Amino acid sequence: MHTSEKIGVVQIGSKHGHAISVLSTIINNPRVNFIGLYEPDLNRRNELKKFNNFPFNKINFIKKKKEFTMTMFLQLHLKVVISSHLNTHIMH
Repeated sequence: MHTSEKIGVVQIGSKHGHAISVLSTIINNPRVNFIGLYEPDLNRRNELKKFNNFPFNKINFIKKKKEFTMTMFLQLHLKVVISSHLNTHIMH
């Protein structure tokens, strides 16, 4: 990877104990193109959208899981998916 190329990242879930600090770190990393947060729990997602403070006022909430399919990997050069509720990190 060329050093000026940003890494596309999607985070899945926000309930894990350190998910919010990971999210903040991702957003603040100048080498990352943060695509968004997919929170599968609709009630939790709606609550997070109400917060008008960092990091929630700086992110795109992905509404449907299919929005970050293989097509996104190809079109947006997505390299990493971080799942806080499944303890999974997928790297392309």
